[in-house]
Amino acid sequence: MNYNNYRSIVYKVNMAIASIQSAILLSFLVLFLGPYLQTAKLCSCSDDHKVGNCHSIERLALLDFKKGVEDPSNRLSSWRLDNEDCCKWHGVGCNNVTGYVEELDLNTIKDTAQATELSGGISPALAQLKHLKYLDLSWNYFEGRIPQQLGNLSHLHHLDLSNNRFSIQELQFLSHLTSLEYLDLSGSDLSKTGESLQYINRLHSLSELHLSNCQLSSFPLMTNFTTTLSVLYLSHNNINGLIFKAILNFTALQSLDLNWNEIQGPIPKAIEQMTSLKTLLLGLNDLTGPIPDVLANFTSLECLDLEDNHLEGPIPLSFGALCKLKELSLYRNNISGEITEFVNGISLCRPNSLLETLELQQTKLTGNIPYSIGNLKSLRILHLQETSMNGAIPKSLGQLSELEFLDLSLNAWDGELTEDHFANLANLIALYISFDEKPPKPLFFNLSSNWVCPFTKLSYLDLTNCQLGPLFPSWLRNLNQLGIIMLENVGISDKIPNWFPKIYPSLQVLDLSNNQISGKVPLELRNGLKSTEIDVLNLRGNLFSGTIPLNINETMPNLLFLTLSNNLIEGSIPSSICNLKRLRTVSLSSNYLSGELPQECWKDLQSLK
Repeated sequence: MNYNNYRSIVYKVNMAIASIQSAILLSFLVLFLGPYLQTAKLCSCSDDHKVGNCHSIERLALLDFKKGVEDPSNRLSSWRLDNEDCCKWHGVGCNNVTGYVEELDLNTIKDTAQATELSGGISPALAQLKHLKYLDLSWNYFEGRIPQQLGNLSHLHHLDLSNNRFSIQELQFLSHLTSLEYLDLSGSDLSKTGESLQYINRLHSLSELHLSNCQLSSFPLMTNFTTTLSVLYLSHNNINGLIFKAILNFTALQSLDLNWNEIQGPIPKAIEQMTSLKTLLLGLNDLTGPIPDVLANFTSLECLDLEDNHLEGPIPLSFGALCKLKELSLYRNNISGEITEFVNGISLCRPNSLLETLELQQTKLTGNIPYSIGNLKSLRILHLQETSMNGAIPKSLGQLSELEFLDLSLNAWDGELTEDHFANLANLIALYISFDEKPPKPLFFNLSSNWVCPFTKLSYLDLTNCQLGPLFPSWLRNLNQLGIIMLENVGISDKIPNWFPKIYPSLQVLDLSNNQISGKVPLELRNGLKSTEIDVLNLRGNLFSGTIPLNINETMPNLLFLTLSNNLIEGSIPSSICNLKRLRTVSLSSNYLSGELPQECWKDLQSLK
């Protein structure tokens, strides 16, 4: 072997051995000294350190944010220098492993009941929270401009700045938030953003966009999130009918809110492309023409709101096939025809219809309530007031065990209401069956004197111009949660019972006018308690006798309206009436009162109209 070749081979072997030894040594250093080396590196190369889970840079950024905030209810009291672990501060959420702040939630509505709005401006220092994924500053009183530095929060998924006082002219910061899935700027003034609104189009991952009440007059054509956007809320703006051209390609859209805009003309047929919709809100616009049949193709539809437009014609018969429908609001339209086919159809859905809200008031609907209404077992709200409907009210109404709100007022009902009509209405909170004037054959409540009504949760009762008498309805005794009692002209010619109205601790409105009720004026204390809630008392046109209590200012200190005219009340007007500081209207005419009106009333009754 050549000597030089031999030396070369020996050299290569030695180098290989040296490399192996170096690798073994390096592995040893990493394995046993790595943690110490890492700590040394952090200490020598960065001024960031952690207390608990909190990084000092992020703690200082949050404190800088607090400096620019007015906090009247002291919501940020835990944000202090001596409380070093910012991960335990109110509204702050950190990653349990890295300790970086990932969530900042200061939504006032979700906060404690005592919380009031934060105000001031948003500090650019929030951009130091580089790992932030969730930011919610909604329902506060922040104003001014949104710092463009927020565009550095590249990990942000959820941004809610709604219901503050922002006036936004530039939205360029949004173009860097490429991970954003939820954006809510509702309540901000975006009227001067102009072309800047197009920066939203760069948010490829966006699934929810809320821009309600933003003073927008148009919505630009956007193409980059047509397959991701599922929720679009644009209500309370000035947007016109061109909006449909801008959004028809949003094939993933499930919720669309265009309520309270300036959309005119018919609902476009092209809307049939948006068959994934579960919620469609087009109320309070200027829509005309019939309700299109194509809406019946939206088989996933759960909520349809077309209220307060100028739509006309019947409810499409095909609507009876919308078996997932929970809410239907068509009120204040020129809708005509009957509801029988619709109710019959939807009541056949299995399981029995999910319909919870049916609002058809102030329309031109005719006919009667179909018996099949009793099959809508999930119905909670039924509005049918002020239509052209007539006939007898079906007893099947009493099968709606989930019903909470029932308003059948201002129609041409006849016949009678029996105990069967109310049999299972245990959840009823509001019952309105009233008429503008007493019809020739008034709706008669045929209820036995010992009937115990099931709706003990009832808070609102209006049976004006129905026929309840001649006896005072004893079933009222079980309804101790009543806040409003309106029984004007209901044919009662009986003495007011001793228990009435002592059992109603929350009573605010009591109207027993235009009956023939006798007995003392019901102004006394209730079970020794002050009647602090009542603000309207109307007893005119009865046979009440006795005197006005001397302590009326103590029993009903919050009275706004007091009407005792056309009764048999005698004696003098007590000076305590002058202490009813909120009193706006008082009517005591056509009684047997004597004496003088207390002179001090003229200076004390400052609210009197």
